[in-house]
Amino acid sequence: MSKKSSPCLYMVIGCGIAVVLAIAVLVGGGLFLAKKGQEFAEEMSDPVARSEKVKEVLGAEQLPEGYYPMISISIPFAFEMAMLSDRPGEGPEPQGIDESGFIYLDGRMFGAKRQNLIDYLEGKTDDFDMLDDTSIDFDSSQSLRRGSFEIEGRRHLYAAYRGEVDTGEQTFEGLQVLTYIECEDPRVRLGIWFGPDPMDEVATDGELPLELTGTPADEAVLIEFYRAFRPCA
Repeated sequence: MSKKSSPCLYMVIGCGIAVVLAIAVLVGGGLFLAKKGQEFAEEMSDPVARSEKVKEVLGAEQLPEGYYPMISISIPFAFEMAMLSDRPGEGPEPQGIDESGFIYLDGRMFGAKRQNLIDYLEGKTDDFDMLDDTSIDFDSSQSLRRGSFEIEGRRHLYAAYRGEVDTGEQTFEGLQVLTYIECEDPRVRLGIWFGPDPMDEVATDGELPLELTGTPADEAVLIEFYRAFRPCA
């Protein structure tokens, strides 16, 4: 008959296995991050690769007229980000933005805040904390309008504001339009399109002032802009 093993022995073996697994995860994670970092550096230094990666994240064959690929970040199954600029960039470094830009965010980490976002865009609440987990500072100080439209059967909810966007590298004051794209999966797709404000006075919710026609706050312009993207694919 074999001797009964000591519970302490099982604890030691269990702890040893846990330590080995933890080390394996850390090493594997480090290698993964190192590989992604290398891929990111290569993409950013190659204008063609940078352009293709931005288009891939946005699901776009062609970018909207007057906008150029700036930067993209992709962490499989977790988070994707892409930025467009109104300044052409052919060099090895992101070109920055002159007046207008577009930020696209796609992530599972926003899932718990989905309903809060929908309520905000539908005007049911003014509480908005969706971007607290990112480096983007979004100030929606003066409301212009909120609404929705469909592209290929997918609902897009949007809110147009006068305020400030801080990307971490640059700060822009003017018009900003926050858009949520509904897809079937649990990910949250969010776009922020910003540009100069042709008006000085405050506009209220309702009919769009004539001076804002043709800007990102114009729904017809907004629809045409988003037709270039297929993020749900």
